[in-house]
Amino acid sequence: MYKCPKVGLDPIGYFDFVLQLVQKEKYDVLLLIHEQALLFSKNKNSISKYVNIAISHFDSFCILQSKI
Repeated sequence: MYKCPKVGLDPIGYFDFVLQLVQKEKYDVLLLIHEQALLFSKNKNSISKYVNIAISHFDSFCILQSKI
């Protein structure tokens, strides 16, 4: 368990925290299940260099969020 910035209050701080974590330690997969998924889809190229991540493209999330 890690103490990190809250994604709802500091999304950039949260992303940077997770990015630094996967750069330092070995993880097989990053599984995103809530609002973090939108944040990580926007920054997928930055983090996928260090950990496997199964996530839709940001444009797909934007369509889903608009409830079309």
